[in-house]
Formats: sequence, structure tokens, C-alpha cells
Amino acid sequence: MDLSPNSAILNSSLDVSARPPTIPQTEAGMQLSGDRLALDALANINAARPIVDKFRKQARECSDFNAGHHFGDEDKREMDITGRPTAAFNEAQKYIRFVSGLERQAQLEIQFLARDVHNDKQSNAGELTTKAYEWALQNSSGDDERSEAFWDLLETGMGWTDTSYERVVFPDGMVHLSRVPWDEMLWDIRARKKCLEDARWVARERHMSKAEAMRRWGRKHGDKIQLSLGMGTGSRLPNESYLYNEKSARPVDSTNWPSGIAPNEVCVYEYQWYDEDIVIEFADPFENKIATLPEDEFEVLHAQYKKALPALRRSVGRDFPDSIEHNESITRKYRRIIFVGQWTVEGPYELPGRRFTFNAMTGQWDNKDGHYYGFMRLLMDPQRYMTKFVNQVMEIITRSPKGGLLAESDAFVDPKRAEAEYGRSGAITWMTPGAIAQQKIQDKPAPVLPQGSAEMIQVCAAMLRETTGLDPSGVMGASGTDVPMVTLKQRQAASFVLLSAEFGSLHRYQINEARTIFDFLRLLADDRWVRVGTPYNAQAIQLVKDPFYMEYDVVLGEGTRDPASREQYMMYLRELYPVLSKGGLDVPELMDYLPLPASFIHKVKEAMAAKQEKAAENAKMGLQIGGRGKPTSMAEIQGRARKVNADADLTTAKAMKIREDLHTSRAKMLLDAYFKHMEMGQEERERQNEMGMDGVRMTKDIMDSMSREQMAQAQLDAQNMQSLRSDEE
Repeated sequence: MDLSPNSAILNSSLDVSARPPTIPQTEAGMQLSGDRLALDALANINAARPIVDKFRKQARECSDFNAGHHFGDEDKREMDITGRPTAAFNEAQKYIRFVSGLERQAQLEIQFLARDVHNDKQSNAGELTTKAYEWALQNSSGDDERSEAFWDLLETGMGWTDTSYERVVFPDGMVHLSRVPWDEMLWDIRARKKCLEDARWVARERHMSKAEAMRRWGRKHGDKIQLSLGMGTGSRLPNESYLYNEKSARPVDSTNWPSGIAPNEVCVYEYQWYDEDIVIEFADPFENKIATLPEDEFEVLHAQYKKALPALRRSVGRDFPDSIEHNESITRKYRRIIFVGQWTVEGPYELPGRRFTFNAMTGQWDNKDGHYYGFMRLLMDPQRYMTKFVNQVMEIITRSPKGGLLAESDAFVDPKRAEAEYGRSGAITWMTPGAIAQQKIQDKPAPVLPQGSAEMIQVCAAMLRETTGLDPSGVMGASGTDVPMVTLKQRQAASFVLLSAEFGSLHRYQINEARTIFDFLRLLADDRWVRVGTPYNAQAIQLVKDPFYMEYDVVLGEGTRDPASREQYMMYLRELYPVLSKGGLDVPELMDYLPLPASFIHKVKEAMAAKQEKAAENAKMGLQIGGRGKPTSMAEIQGRARKVNADADLTTAKAMKIREDLHTSRAKMLLDAYFKHMEMGQEERERQNEMGMDGVRMTKDIMDSMSREQMAQAQLDAQNMQSLRSDEE
């Protein structure tokens, strides 16, 4: 119970209702005082005290036995006086450690699933709520606290945790899950369901010094604290002989047990209960839907409806029922108080949800004693008699003679010298004449153990395995012989079957725990940013209010911390991963299921993510890099592209140079032919002027022949130009 000044118990901000909490009233309508609330709570506690004390007696014995205290104080004192051995070879404790280790390694994960799986908004809200729940557990070491409570379940039959709202370490507020010692809890003894889900009340008692109580409540309730000093009961139990002194052991009257509370201390109780209120569910005749109202408000509404019914029928023009159809239902309001002695010092406060903040996990039910018992009670008898037989054998050996002689007083010449030399090799022990013949000496008889003593020790050791059905060494593969993996898995599966009741109670508790923490997360939803996940897989989320006012289905999923499960996942991945890799579906999250260090998995996941990003960039650029061998880098690809472009430019330049040279040679030829033609034409005109008409025919023949040469040259030039164009193309 967190009684710090900033705890939820003392902080009125825990009351999430818009109006002050309702105080129960008598039939006359007068409010009951806080003292009356404390008296009612104390009456329920005193009525449950005999069963609770009986459970505590058994639980204390089991807890001490598991810690190796196999003898009571009176027994051990007598055994020390008489010189008897007090060895305790505690073999039973490894069974508790084994089952507790299974829980720590195979912890299940809680998931908040949206009611509408096709609604993306609700699905995202469920994922955020699941991560917020993991964040709250991580900051309060919730997994370790739950495992400690499960250890209490195995030892004593009941394990308890408390969920609170504290500001000591986190000024902004934090949900705090803590294990509660079993010897501080009280409960409704009429509850029969697993995890006490049908309990009407639960309470916790703790001792507090007068100075601390006065510092917290002395300003308002100093006189009440003063009157409560030394009052109350505690968890200190009397020493009872239960192993060696069975005849002298006497039954203990629990009503006369010492209180265990010092004169300057007070017993502080935190009491949680629920009140049942009647509400009316009715069919609203105006809106055609089901509505709810408190009983008194519905009676007023119903009277007004009947009074206005004739006018409604005339004005509205449709038929209204003569009365509103309704039925009664019961709702619960969970509250708590803190009281000292017979006076309330804090409260009543309304709890943030529709459940107690104290959550229990329960073991097997003992119908005769009326309480639960744990796994340790099954181990006590075999271990008790195993311890008894071992110590009896040790006592027989210790008190029996360890060799030596039985001799008459006149058997040796020198008795002192004979005593010193008798056990020494090579020594001569002188005896009186005739002592040997008269057999005045003889060896002491060797100790003889009772027949069957060693067998009984083995039987008791075997009964530990036979009673529980478990063999921790064989299940974990440490039996000293080679055991096939299939056989080990079958043994582990059988162990979980035998422990299904304990683990079933744990799983039921986890769902109740998750719902309780969810109720407190509503108080923390103030838009803050928090970090969730492991150091190598961290993520920031914002705690907004909307997701924590939705309805979810709380389910348990398999975790990744169980070595057997991780090995099974590894077998599946061996076959699945090559197929996914060939299809380009490299999922980094698959690495979380490998039995490798977290830091190494983180580096591999980073490399896989970088590879996927690089592949996406290459895909955008149109590059496809694959095949065997070293992949081509981007620099090499760019260099090859530049070389190809340079070669193309060089080829183009050469082609242009050839074309320019060809054009130049052809133009030169045409110019030469043109100038030559001009020169020949000028000479012909001069001849015509000189020769006159007689030379006209001869000149015409010459011109015809020249025209044929020029036409042939023109055809040759045309062919060359066509060849040039073909080369350019």
C-alpha cells in the first residue's frame, strides 16, 4: 500500500467523477459518518479474520519450509541441546524455482483489440493502448512484480499486486504496479471464483509508527491516532513445533495470538468495497432507443409522462404507450477509505474503474479449511520425512562406535603405550602373558544402519517427483544422459499440463491487471509524449484521451521470451525465410524471433532497412542490380555512361569532319570545272569571231563533245553526293 503524500490513496485527484463521492445513507436519509464507514469495514475484517489467520499460519509454514527452515524454534533448540544433527537438504525448493522460472521465461503479452476490426481508427487506437500498457509496465517493473506475486502463489496459495497512481519518481504522474506481501492482505471469505473476482471487499493492513501517522493525518485526526496506538492485529505468528516434537506440540488458538504491533505503532487499513445502485433501463418513447436513469429520476420522469400522456396523444397525433416499458438493473460503484483504529482518516474515494486496485491470483481451493493453498504444500510431506530420515541416519552414525577395542585392564603391558600404538602400522603392542590365548581383547562392532533407511531416503526423494509429476532435471535436459529433443519437448508440454491450474490463474489475473492499468491510464492521457519499446527498438507515442475511452477486448498472445517458443519459431524461419527472400520480402521484424543478442539483431535490422531504402532509390532511377558477384556501384555506372557518350561524340565529330572534307573536295572540283568551262567558252567565242561563219559547224561539234564530258562529270558528282548522304545516315 503506497502511503506516500503523493500516492493515489491520499490524492483526491484520484476521484475521476465530476461530483463528490456519494456517502451511503440510512433509511431516514441521514448521512453516515466516516467513523461508521470504518466500523462497517472493521466488522467485515473481523468476520473474515479466523479464515485469514488460518491461511496465514499455513502460508508462513510453507514460506519458512521453502526457505530451508525445516525445524521449529523449539525443536531446533532441543536438538542443539541434545547434540542431534539439524541438517536440512532442501530439495523441494528447486520445484518452486522451476515453476517460477517457467513463468519468467514464458510470459505472455497483453493486446488490446478493437471491437470493430475493420475500423482503422479503432485498430490504431488499440495499438496505441497496447503500447501505453507496455510503457506503464516497463516504468514500474511490472513484469518482475508480477513474477514475485506468482512466487507467492506457488508458496502460499495467493499472490497479490496493487495498482496505484504516484508522483514521487515521476512528477507528471505514473501508473505503479507493485507486489503486496501475502501477510498484509484480507479479503471477503465468501468469494469462490478464481482470482477472487466475486469478492465484495478487499483490504490491506500495515503497521505505521506514531510519528509518521501524525505527520500525515495528525493535523485533522491527531486525537484518533493517539487513541489507536497499539490497536489492531498483525501478521506475526507464534512458533509451533511441527517436525520432531509432535507429541509435545499443542494446537494454537488464533484468537489469542499476539498482535505483533508495538505500543507506539498504529495499524493502518486500506479498505476497498463496492456499493450496488439500482438503475432503470427503459425504452424511450420519444427517441425509440434504450436509455438508463437512476431509480428516483426515472420515477419522476414516469409520473410526468403519465400526466402529459393525453396532451401528447392529441398534439402529436400518434399513439403513445400507457406506461414506459422498463426493468431494473444493478450497477456497482467501487470506493475505498483509509482508517486507523475505528476512525476514517482518508476518503471515501471513488476508484477510477469498475474493479478493485488490489488484484489476486489464487491457487488450489481447500474446501475443508476454506482457503487456498499453494504448490509448496504438496512438497512438504516428502521433504519433511526425507529430512527426518537423513538426520536419523546421521545421528545413528554419529552416536555409534567408530572402530576400536574392548580390552581387560591387564591385557596390555603398558596400556597408555598400547592406546597410542594400536592403530599405527608396523608398531608392536606388547601384551601380558596369556592375554591373547584368553582373548582378553576384541574389536568393537561396526555400526549397523536400520534396514531400509537408505531405501526410505530414496523413496522420499522419488515422492517429490511422483507427487508433483514434475522432474526439473529431466525437463531441462540436465539429467546426465543424452535425451532426444522430441522427448524434452514432450516433457515440457506435460509439465505445462500439470501446472495448468496455476498458469490459468495467472492468465486470468493478467487480464484483470491489464484492465486495472487501463483505468489508470485515463488519468495520464494528457497529450504527453512517451517512449515505448526496448533501447534497440524504441518508439515515441502520444498519450491522447480518445483511445482510452473506447471498449477493447483484452487477449493474451504468445511472447518471444520463451526459449522453447523461440526455438520453434527458428525452425519455421529456416523454411520460410528463403522463400520470402527470393520473393523480395525481407521483413526485418522476423529477426526479433531469433535467439540472438538484442544489439546484434538491431544492427542486422538496420542493415536490412538500409538495403531496402537503397533498392527503392535504384528502382526510382530505373536501375536493377542483381545476379551473382559484386554489385556495380553507381559511380561505375555513371563512368560507363560518360564513356559511351564520349565515344558517340567522337564518332559524330569524325563523321562531320569526313563530310566537311568531302564537301570541300567536291566543291573544288565543281569550281575547277566551272572555271575551265568559262575559259573554254571565252576561247570559243574568240575563235568564232576570228573564223567567221565557216568555222561554226566545227565549233558546234567541239561544244557537243564538251557537253557530253560535262554531263558525265555531273552524273559522277550526283552519285558522290548520294553516297555521302548514306554515310551520314
